[in-house]
Amino acid sequence: MSKRIAIIGAGIGGLTLAIDLQRKGLDVQIYEQTPVLKEVGAAVALSANATRFYQDRFGMAGELGRKWAEVDGLVFRDGRTGEQIARLSSREEYRSRYGAPYVGIHRADLQAVLFAALETESLHLSKRLTGIDDAGPAARLTFEDGDEAEADLVIGADGAKSLTRRLLLGYDDARYSGCTAARGIVAPELMPSLPDPGAIQFWMGPGGHLLHYPIGNGDQNFFLVKRESMPWAEKGWVVPAEDKTHIEPFAHWAPAVVEMISAVPVHEQWALFYRPPLTHWSQDRVTLLGDAAHATVPHHGQGANQSIEDAIVLSDLLSGSTDWDWARTEYEQRRRFRTRKVVDASVTVGEMLHLPDGPRAQERNARLAAPDAFDRHLDWIHSFRADDQIPEPSVVAA
Repeated sequence: MSKRIAIIGAGIGGLTLAIDLQRKGLDVQIYEQTPVLKEVGAAVALSANATRFYQDRFGMAGELGRKWAEVDGLVFRDGRTGEQIARLSSREEYRSRYGAPYVGIHRADLQAVLFAALETESLHLSKRLTGIDDAGPAARLTFEDGDEAEADLVIGADGAKSLTRRLLLGYDDARYSGCTAARGIVAPELMPSLPDPGAIQFWMGPGGHLLHYPIGNGDQNFFLVKRESMPWAEKGWVVPAEDKTHIEPFAHWAPAVVEMISAVPVHEQWALFYRPPLTHWSQDRVTLLGDAAHATVPHHGQGANQSIEDAIVLSDLLSGSTDWDWARTEYEQRRRFRTRKVVDASVTVGEMLHLPDGPRAQERNARLAAPDAFDRHLDWIHSFRADDQIPEPSVVAA
Protein backbone atom coordinates (compact mmCIF):
# COMPACT_ATOMS: atom_id res chain seq x y z
CA MET A 1 0.00 0.00 0.00
CA SER A 2 1.34 3.44 -0.94
CA LYS A 3 2.10 5.95 1.75
CA ARG A 4 -0.65 8.43 2.55
CA ILE A 5 -0.23 12.16 3.11
CA ALA A 6 -2.85 14.29 4.86
CA ILE A 7 -2.69 18.06 4.46
CA ILE A 8 -4.68 20.10 6.98
CA GLY A 9 -5.83 23.30 5.30
CA ALA A 10 -6.53 24.27 1.67
CA GLY A 11 -4.83 27.65 1.65
CA ILE A 12 -2.15 28.70 -0.82
CA GLY A 13 0.59 26.58 0.77
CA GLY A 14 -1.54 23.47 1.21
CA LEU A 15 -2.88 23.57 -2.35
CA THR A 16 0.56 24.23 -3.84
CA LEU A 17 2.05 21.29 -1.96
CA ALA A 18 -0.82 18.97 -2.88
CA ILE A 19 -0.62 19.81 -6.59
CA ASP A 20 3.13 19.20 -6.76
CA LEU A 21 2.94 15.94 -4.81
CA GLN A 22 0.03 14.63 -6.88
CA ARG A 23 1.89 15.39 -10.10
CA LYS A 24 4.68 13.21 -8.73
CA GLY A 25 2.27 10.34 -8.10
CA LEU A 26 1.89 10.54 -4.31
CA ASP A 27 -1.36 9.86 -2.45
CA VAL A 28 -2.47 13.20 -0.97
CA GLN A 29 -5.73 14.10 0.77
CA ILE A 30 -6.58 17.66 1.85
CA TYR A 31 -8.88 18.39 4.79
CA GLU A 32 -10.33 21.91 4.89
CA GLN A 33 -12.53 23.16 7.72
CA THR A 34 -14.69 25.52 5.64
CA PRO A 35 -17.71 24.22 3.69
CA VAL A 36 -16.61 26.08 0.55
CA LEU A 37 -13.25 27.38 -0.57
CA LYS A 38 -13.28 31.13 -0.09
CA GLU A 39 -10.74 33.91 -0.03
CA VAL A 40 -9.44 35.27 3.25
CA GLY A 41 -7.61 38.59 3.21
CA ALA A 42 -8.78 39.80 -0.22
CA ALA A 43 -5.49 39.84 -2.17
CA VAL A 44 -1.87 38.79 -2.01
CA ALA A 45 1.43 40.02 -3.47
CA LEU A 46 3.64 37.28 -4.89
CA SER A 47 7.33 37.92 -5.54
CA ALA A 48 9.73 36.06 -7.83
CA ASN A 49 10.81 33.63 -5.12
CA ALA A 50 7.28 32.19 -5.42
CA THR A 51 5.99 33.08 -8.90
CA ARG A 52 8.94 31.32 -10.55
CA PHE A 53 7.43 27.98 -9.48
CA TYR A 54 3.93 28.73 -10.75
CA GLN A 55 5.50 29.96 -13.99
CA ASP A 56 8.22 27.39 -14.63
CA ARG A 57 7.36 24.24 -12.68
CA PHE A 58 3.56 24.36 -12.79
CA GLY A 59 3.19 25.99 -16.21
CA MET A 60 0.49 28.35 -14.93
CA ALA A 61 1.89 31.60 -16.34
CA GLY A 62 -0.90 31.90 -18.90
CA GLU A 63 -3.78 31.18 -16.53
CA LEU A 64 -2.44 33.31 -13.71
CA GLY A 65 -1.25 36.03 -16.08
CA ARG A 66 -4.87 36.71 -16.95
CA LYS A 67 -5.68 37.14 -13.25
CA TRP A 68 -2.73 38.98 -11.77
CA ALA A 69 -1.25 42.46 -12.23
CA GLU A 70 2.49 42.60 -12.74
CA VAL A 71 3.60 45.48 -10.54
CA ASP A 72 5.85 48.24 -11.84
CA GLY A 73 8.32 48.98 -9.09
CA LEU A 74 8.33 49.47 -5.33
CA VAL A 75 7.70 53.05 -4.23
CA PHE A 76 8.17 54.59 -0.77
CA ARG A 77 6.44 57.90 0.02
CA ASP A 78 5.97 60.31 2.87
CA GLY A 79 2.43 59.54 3.95
CA ARG A 80 1.52 63.12 4.81
CA THR A 81 3.06 65.06 1.93
CA GLY A 82 2.96 62.36 -0.74
CA GLU A 83 6.61 63.09 -1.61
CA GLN A 84 8.35 60.16 -3.29
CA ILE A 85 11.27 59.05 -1.12
CA ALA A 86 12.46 56.15 -3.26
CA ARG A 87 11.52 54.08 -6.29
CA LEU A 88 13.14 50.67 -6.50
CA SER A 89 13.31 48.61 -9.69
CA SER A 90 10.73 48.55 -12.48
CA ARG A 91 8.65 45.81 -14.03
CA GLU A 92 11.23 45.23 -16.76
CA GLU A 93 14.25 45.42 -14.46
CA TYR A 94 12.65 43.02 -11.99
CA ARG A 95 11.80 40.40 -14.61
CA SER A 96 15.22 40.69 -16.20
CA ARG A 97 16.90 40.26 -12.86
CA TYR A 98 14.87 37.37 -11.44
CA GLY A 99 13.29 35.68 -14.45
CA ALA A 100 9.83 35.83 -12.90
CA PRO A 101 7.31 38.58 -12.13
CA TYR A 102 6.29 40.46 -9.00
CA VAL A 103 2.48 40.50 -8.97
CA GLY A 104 -0.72 41.31 -7.13
CA ILE A 105 -3.63 38.89 -7.37
CA HIS A 106 -6.95 38.36 -5.65
CA ARG A 107 -6.70 35.32 -3.39
CA ALA A 108 -9.93 33.91 -4.79
CA ASP A 109 -8.48 34.05 -8.33
CA LEU A 110 -5.26 32.34 -7.27
CA GLN A 111 -7.15 29.73 -5.29
CA ALA A 112 -9.43 28.99 -8.26
CA VAL A 113 -6.47 28.34 -10.57
CA LEU A 114 -4.81 26.10 -7.98
CA PHE A 115 -8.03 24.22 -7.28
CA ALA A 116 -8.46 23.51 -11.01
CA ALA A 117 -5.06 21.82 -11.03
CA LEU A 118 -5.90 19.62 -8.04
CA GLU A 119 -7.29 16.10 -8.16
CA THR A 120 -10.79 17.15 -7.14
CA GLU A 121 -11.67 14.02 -5.20
CA SER A 122 -8.70 14.61 -2.90
CA LEU A 123 -10.25 17.74 -1.35
CA HIS A 124 -12.52 17.18 1.66
CA LEU A 125 -14.50 20.21 2.87
CA SER A 126 -16.21 20.83 6.22
CA LYS A 127 -13.48 18.84 7.95
CA ARG A 128 -12.55 20.75 11.10
CA LEU A 129 -9.68 18.93 12.81
CA THR A 130 -10.19 18.10 16.48
CA GLY A 131 -7.30 15.75 17.24
CA ILE A 132 -4.31 13.74 16.04
CA ASP A 133 -3.48 10.35 17.58
CA ASP A 134 0.00 9.32 16.46
CA ALA A 135 0.47 6.36 18.79
CA GLY A 136 -0.50 3.55 16.37
CA PRO A 137 0.86 2.27 13.05
CA ALA A 138 -0.53 5.40 11.35
CA ALA A 139 -1.56 8.86 12.46
CA ARG A 140 -5.31 8.99 13.10
CA LEU A 141 -7.12 12.26 12.48
CA THR A 142 -10.47 13.06 14.05
CA PHE A 143 -12.84 15.74 12.82
CA GLU A 144 -15.66 17.72 14.34
CA ASP A 145 -18.30 15.92 12.22
CA GLY A 146 -17.25 12.55 13.66
CA ASP A 147 -15.26 11.36 10.65
CA GLU A 148 -11.77 9.91 10.97
CA ALA A 149 -8.85 9.46 8.58
CA GLU A 150 -5.42 7.86 8.68
CA ALA A 151 -2.13 9.02 7.19
CA ASP A 152 1.55 8.18 7.23
CA LEU A 153 2.40 11.87 7.29
CA VAL A 154 0.30 14.81 8.49
CA ILE A 155 1.15 18.32 7.30
CA GLY A 156 -0.41 21.19 9.21
CA ALA A 157 -0.97 23.93 6.63
CA ASP A 158 -3.85 25.41 8.60
CA GLY A 159 -2.68 28.99 8.84
CA ALA A 160 -1.64 31.45 11.52
CA LYS A 161 -4.25 30.10 13.97
CA SER A 162 -3.14 26.52 13.33
CA LEU A 163 -4.73 23.87 15.52
CA THR A 164 -2.05 21.44 14.33
CA ARG A 165 0.63 23.68 15.81
CA ARG A 166 -1.31 24.03 19.05
CA LEU A 167 -1.65 20.24 19.30
CA LEU A 168 2.11 19.86 18.81
CA LEU A 169 3.10 22.55 21.31
CA GLY A 170 0.31 22.13 23.82
CA TYR A 171 -0.37 25.89 23.98
CA ASP A 172 -1.01 28.95 21.79
CA ASP A 173 2.19 30.99 21.33
CA ALA A 174 0.88 33.88 19.20
CA ARG A 175 2.43 37.29 19.90
CA TYR A 176 0.75 40.62 19.28
CA SER A 177 2.92 42.94 17.19
CA GLY A 178 1.46 46.14 18.58
CA CYS A 179 -0.29 46.99 15.32
CA THR A 180 -3.80 46.77 13.93
CA ALA A 181 -4.92 47.00 10.31
CA ALA A 182 -7.84 47.78 8.05
CA ARG A 183 -8.09 46.54 4.47
CA GLY A 184 -10.10 46.96 1.33
CA ILE A 185 -10.19 46.78 -2.47
CA VAL A 186 -10.83 50.02 -4.36
CA ALA A 187 -11.70 50.65 -8.02
CA PRO A 188 -9.30 53.03 -9.82
CA GLU A 189 -11.96 55.62 -10.66
CA LEU A 190 -12.43 56.26 -6.93
CA MET A 191 -8.79 57.40 -6.54
CA PRO A 192 -8.18 60.24 -9.01
CA SER A 193 -5.19 61.55 -7.02
CA LEU A 194 -3.27 58.26 -6.89
CA PRO A 195 0.23 58.45 -8.42
CA ASP A 196 1.96 55.38 -9.87
CA PRO A 197 -1.06 53.04 -9.76
CA GLY A 198 1.01 50.23 -11.26
CA ALA A 199 3.49 50.09 -8.36
CA ILE A 200 3.52 48.53 -4.93
CA GLN A 201 3.63 51.53 -2.60
CA PHE A 202 4.36 52.24 1.04
CA TRP A 203 3.15 55.58 2.45
CA MET A 204 5.06 56.03 5.72
CA GLY A 205 4.45 58.19 8.75
CA PRO A 206 4.81 58.33 12.54
CA GLY A 207 2.80 55.50 14.01
CA GLY A 208 1.38 54.00 10.82
CA HIS A 209 1.62 53.24 7.12
CA LEU A 210 -0.46 52.44 4.05
CA LEU A 211 0.52 49.61 1.71
CA HIS A 212 -1.28 49.07 -1.59
CA TYR A 213 -0.79 47.37 -4.95
CA PRO A 214 -2.81 46.61 -8.08
CA ILE A 215 -4.54 43.30 -8.72
CA GLY A 216 -5.59 41.75 -12.00
CA ASN A 217 -8.69 43.82 -12.76
CA GLY A 218 -7.00 47.17 -12.09
CA ASP A 219 -8.36 47.59 -8.57
CA GLN A 220 -6.04 48.48 -5.70
CA ASN A 221 -5.75 46.26 -2.64
CA PHE A 222 -4.87 48.36 0.42
CA PHE A 223 -3.65 47.47 3.89
CA LEU A 224 -3.71 50.33 6.39
CA VAL A 225 -1.62 49.75 9.52
CA LYS A 226 -1.75 51.71 12.77
CA ARG A 227 0.56 51.26 15.74
CA GLU A 228 -1.42 51.00 18.98
CA SER A 229 -0.44 52.26 22.41
CA MET A 230 -2.23 49.50 24.33
CA PRO A 231 -2.02 45.69 24.33
CA TRP A 232 -4.64 43.79 22.33
CA ALA A 233 -7.41 42.98 24.81
CA GLU A 234 -9.85 41.20 22.49
CA LYS A 235 -10.21 37.44 22.39
CA GLY A 236 -10.27 37.24 18.60
CA TRP A 237 -7.76 38.59 16.10
CA VAL A 238 -10.44 40.26 13.97
CA VAL A 239 -13.17 42.36 15.57
CA PRO A 240 -16.05 44.46 14.23
CA ALA A 241 -15.32 48.16 13.83
CA GLU A 242 -17.50 51.14 13.09
CA ASP A 243 -16.96 52.35 9.54
CA LYS A 244 -14.78 55.47 9.12
CA THR A 245 -13.01 55.04 12.48
CA HIS A 246 -9.93 53.74 10.65
CA ILE A 247 -9.66 57.05 8.77
CA GLU A 248 -9.33 59.33 11.81
CA PRO A 249 -5.58 58.83 12.49
CA PHE A 250 -4.83 59.42 8.80
CA ALA A 251 -7.32 62.22 8.04
CA HIS A 252 -4.51 64.76 7.47
CA TRP A 253 -2.37 62.52 5.28
CA ALA A 254 -1.92 63.02 1.54
CA PRO A 255 -5.11 63.31 -0.55
CA ALA A 256 -4.39 60.04 -2.37
CA VAL A 257 -4.22 58.19 0.97
CA VAL A 258 -7.48 59.69 2.24
CA GLU A 259 -9.21 58.94 -1.08
CA MET A 260 -8.19 55.31 -1.00
CA ILE A 261 -9.02 54.50 2.60
CA SER A 262 -12.31 56.41 2.41
CA ALA A 263 -13.53 54.86 -0.84
CA VAL A 264 -15.03 51.63 0.49
CA PRO A 265 -16.68 50.64 3.79
CA VAL A 266 -14.43 49.03 6.39
CA HIS A 267 -16.18 47.15 9.17
CA GLU A 268 -13.36 45.06 10.65
CA GLN A 269 -10.18 45.71 12.58
CA TRP A 270 -7.36 43.19 12.30
CA ALA A 271 -4.80 42.67 15.04
CA LEU A 272 -1.43 41.72 13.57
CA PHE A 273 0.04 38.70 15.32
CA TYR A 274 3.11 36.64 14.57
CA ARG A 275 4.63 33.53 16.06
CA PRO A 276 8.13 33.20 17.50
CA PRO A 277 10.49 30.94 15.54
CA LEU A 278 10.54 27.33 16.70
CA THR A 279 13.63 25.20 17.15
CA HIS A 280 11.59 22.27 15.79
CA TRP A 281 8.17 22.22 14.16
CA SER A 282 7.83 18.46 13.62
CA GLN A 283 6.98 15.60 15.91
CA ASP A 284 6.77 11.95 14.86
CA ARG A 285 4.49 11.85 11.77
CA VAL A 286 3.39 15.48 11.98
CA THR A 287 5.02 18.61 10.56
CA LEU A 288 3.98 22.19 9.81
CA LEU A 289 4.00 24.37 6.71
CA GLY A 290 3.58 28.08 5.99
CA ASP A 291 1.93 30.31 8.59
CA ALA A 292 1.35 27.30 10.83
CA ALA A 293 5.14 26.99 11.16
CA HIS A 294 6.26 30.64 10.98
CA ALA A 295 3.40 33.16 10.87
CA THR A 296 4.71 36.68 10.40
CA VAL A 297 3.44 40.23 10.12
CA PRO A 298 2.82 41.33 6.52
CA HIS A 299 5.28 44.23 6.30
CA HIS A 300 7.56 42.32 3.88
CA GLY A 301 4.58 40.73 2.10
CA GLN A 302 6.13 37.28 2.45
CA GLY A 303 3.55 35.12 4.25
CA ALA A 304 2.16 33.41 1.14
CA ASN A 305 5.54 33.43 -0.58
CA GLN A 306 7.22 31.57 2.27
CA SER A 307 4.44 28.96 2.32
CA ILE A 308 5.06 28.36 -1.40
CA GLU A 309 8.79 28.00 -0.76
CA ASP A 310 8.00 25.52 2.04
CA ALA A 311 5.76 23.52 -0.30
CA ILE A 312 8.43 23.24 -3.00
CA VAL A 313 11.14 22.11 -0.58
CA LEU A 314 8.91 19.58 1.23
CA SER A 315 7.53 18.19 -2.03
CA ASP A 316 10.99 17.64 -3.49
CA LEU A 317 12.23 15.91 -0.36
CA LEU A 318 9.20 13.63 0.05
CA SER A 319 9.18 12.62 -3.60
CA GLY A 320 12.95 12.11 -3.64
CA SER A 321 13.27 9.69 -0.72
CA THR A 322 11.46 6.72 0.78
CA ASP A 323 12.74 7.74 4.22
CA TRP A 324 10.12 10.30 5.21
CA ASP A 325 11.55 10.71 8.71
CA TRP A 326 14.75 11.98 7.07
CA ALA A 327 12.80 14.08 4.57
CA ARG A 328 10.79 15.78 7.30
CA THR A 329 13.90 16.54 9.36
CA GLU A 330 15.78 17.81 6.31
CA TYR A 331 12.84 20.02 5.35
CA GLU A 332 12.89 21.64 8.76
CA GLN A 333 16.62 22.22 8.62
CA ARG A 334 16.46 23.76 5.16
CA ARG A 335 13.61 26.10 6.01
CA ARG A 336 14.35 27.09 9.61
CA PHE A 337 16.92 29.82 9.10
CA ARG A 338 15.34 31.32 6.00
CA THR A 339 11.91 31.67 7.59
CA ARG A 340 13.34 32.94 10.87
CA LYS A 341 15.10 35.75 9.06
CA VAL A 342 11.93 36.66 7.18
CA VAL A 343 9.89 36.80 10.40
CA ASP A 344 12.50 38.91 12.19
CA ALA A 345 12.95 41.24 9.22
CA SER A 346 9.20 41.72 8.81
CA VAL A 347 8.79 42.79 12.42
CA THR A 348 11.74 45.18 12.06
CA VAL A 349 10.32 46.70 8.87
CA GLY A 350 7.18 47.66 10.79
CA GLU A 351 9.31 49.68 13.20
CA MET A 352 11.14 51.32 10.28
CA LEU A 353 7.95 52.36 8.50
CA HIS A 354 6.53 54.02 11.64
CA LEU A 355 9.50 56.12 12.76
CA PRO A 356 8.70 59.55 14.24
CA ASP A 357 10.02 62.66 12.53
CA GLY A 358 13.69 63.27 13.22
CA PRO A 359 17.18 62.00 12.45
CA ARG A 360 16.28 58.30 12.34
CA ALA A 361 13.51 58.88 9.80
CA GLN A 362 15.89 60.99 7.71
CA GLU A 363 18.50 58.22 7.82
CA ARG A 364 15.85 55.68 6.76
CA ASN A 365 14.84 57.83 3.83
CA ALA A 366 18.45 58.20 2.73
CA ARG A 367 19.01 54.44 2.89
CA LEU A 368 15.88 53.75 0.83
CA ALA A 369 16.90 56.34 -1.78
CA ALA A 370 20.44 54.97 -2.16
CA PRO A 371 21.26 53.37 -5.54
CA ASP A 372 21.98 50.01 -3.90
CA ALA A 373 18.87 49.95 -1.69
CA PHE A 374 17.23 46.97 -3.38
CA ASP A 375 20.47 44.98 -3.31
CA ARG A 376 21.07 45.72 0.37
CA HIS A 377 17.57 45.29 1.76
CA LEU A 378 15.44 43.12 -0.55
CA ASP A 379 17.51 41.03 -2.95
CA TRP A 380 18.01 38.27 -0.35
CA ILE A 381 14.24 37.72 -0.34
CA HIS A 382 13.41 37.95 -4.04
CA SER A 383 16.45 36.16 -5.51
CA PHE A 384 16.09 33.04 -3.36
CA ARG A 385 15.50 29.75 -5.18
CA ALA A 386 13.98 27.32 -2.73
CA ASP A 387 14.50 24.31 -4.99
CA ASP A 388 18.27 24.55 -4.99
CA GLN A 389 19.43 26.96 -2.26
CA ILE A 390 20.00 25.97 1.34
CA PRO A 391 20.55 28.98 3.63
CA GLU A 392 23.20 28.64 6.31
CA PRO A 393 22.87 30.13 9.82
CA SER A 394 25.85 32.40 9.20
CA VAL A 395 24.20 33.77 6.05
CA VAL A 396 20.84 34.66 7.55
CA ALA A 397 21.83 35.75 11.05
CA ALA A 398 22.69 39.32 10.01
